[in-house]
Amino acid sequence: MRANVIMLTPLLLSTYDEHMEEQSPAQQPVILPVIPDPPPEAPRILTAQPEATQMVYATALQRFAAALVDGLIISVGTTTISFSANLVTGGNQTAKFMSSIFTSILSLSLTYGYYVYFTGKTGQTLGKKMLHIKVITTNGEIPGYGTAAIRETIGKFISSIALSLGYLWMLWDEKKQTWHDKIANTLVVKTP
Repeated sequence: MRANVIMLTPLLLSTYDEHMEEQSPAQQPVILPVIPDPPPEAPRILTAQPEATQMVYATALQRFAAALVDGLIISVGTTTISFSANLVTGGNQTAKFMSSIFTSILSLSLTYGYYVYFTGKTGQTLGKKMLHIKVITTNGEIPGYGTAAIRETIGKFISSIALSLGYLWMLWDEKKQTWHDKIANTLVVKTP
């Protein structure tokens, strides 16, 4: 069967050529080359990085108000822990001393845990969320727990030394960064 196809091919071509010679050039069909479709565009990857023109830095007043709200929330938790510990220990001086050490450790853990957890997870503590501000990295991303831990512990300790000059630094910094923001490569921006 294959031989028949091969033998018919020259016959078909000769018939087609003869047919084309009989027609005038205006009647002959125009054969256009087949142009393949261009490859599809690569999908654009959208990042969380805001454009520089869209980024509005939080004011010192917004940051102070958010810190005040966070301080109130934390003080409720630490006061509850302290009050509960005093009720349990009664009048025993040794138990009160041990309780105060335990309470201090628990209060510090609660305080730093609060800031690191919320800043690392969403970039916003409850106070920042209420004031519509957010901590982001200089790349525009959520800081993550490691960056938040550095910012909230080592960074804020350094900001608080030298008469809290590190906190006041935002007043004249171009990007409104404190020292702990600079240490952790973070910014505090307004959110919609």
